[in-house]
Amino acid sequence: MMLSKLGLAGKPAEERFDKLTRLAKKMFGVPISVIDFVSPWQYEHVLVVSDTDKDPFCSPYSSDLRFYAAAPLKSEGVPVGFFCICDYQPRELSEEEVHLLLDLAELAERELNVAVENERLTQRALVDVLTRIWNRGAVLDILTRELQIARENGTQVGILLLDVDHFKLINDEYGHPAGDQVLRVISERMRKAVRPNDTVGRYGGEEFLVVLPGCQHETLLRVAERLRETVASEPVDFEGVSIPVTISIGATMAVEGAFSEHMLMKAADLGLYRAKQGGRNRVETRWVTPSLANIKSVKPVNGER
Repeated sequence: MMLSKLGLAGKPAEERFDKLTRLAKKMFGVPISVIDFVSPWQYEHVLVVSDTDKDPFCSPYSSDLRFYAAAPLKSEGVPVGFFCICDYQPRELSEEEVHLLLDLAELAERELNVAVENERLTQRALVDVLTRIWNRGAVLDILTRELQIARENGTQVGILLLDVDHFKLINDEYGHPAGDQVLRVISERMRKAVRPNDTVGRYGGEEFLVVLPGCQHETLLRVAERLRETVASEPVDFEGVSIPVTISIGATMAVEGAFSEHMLMKAADLGLYRAKQGGRNRVETRWVTPSLANIKSVKPVNGER
């Protein structure tokens, strides 16, 4: 049974489906029962192949299978897979057994819909409501996980701490709805500008955090510059008004995951402070050093980041 397509792989829901397949094996006396959420399925009703040697249908699981019966599965009215039983011997399926298989498929659909809804609720708890990217807690958890992977594999992790330049002035001049639109547009631009395995999250307010696993120094700078250029490439439109936007970026890197999230964030924050101090709309790199342990916080430039 494969659930990765629905984002449920490795989740507790998988055990619920396993219980149903074990029940099916016992009820029908077959060696194999599978709930498949991956293979394409075009049938509206139960498909029964009593003997694959006499039918052009080919089992997707084993060439040794002789019997195959499958009931379609749907989620919110959309076909998503099937519930099937298989045997190495030819056999028939009675009308009563067809209804039993449909009943099991209905139970599987209920479990699937519950699991999908639970996954949605989980995602909502991890996604920033305004920008639809990862929220602070989620992106920091991802950073922790990537640092652990880097320690185990001897790889590097880069991070970028970004801040929207003069965001307070944008809110003051155009209003908070315009500021919200700026954050939404910038988030989407950044999400499209990073590599597929990079993570963009809203760190808080107008600050964003980007985690770059498996990142070399050159890649860190290249991605940072691409983000800066992409955001500044065109103004944000809001109710007929064009709002110029730029970002400042602090960049740092953990070699082989050797540093804690706390120390990395301090280094990135110092880089961001230097970028603001240096005129904004720029990238500044800072590396983790023993002196960072004595830095409690970085003061905003002129009281506004």
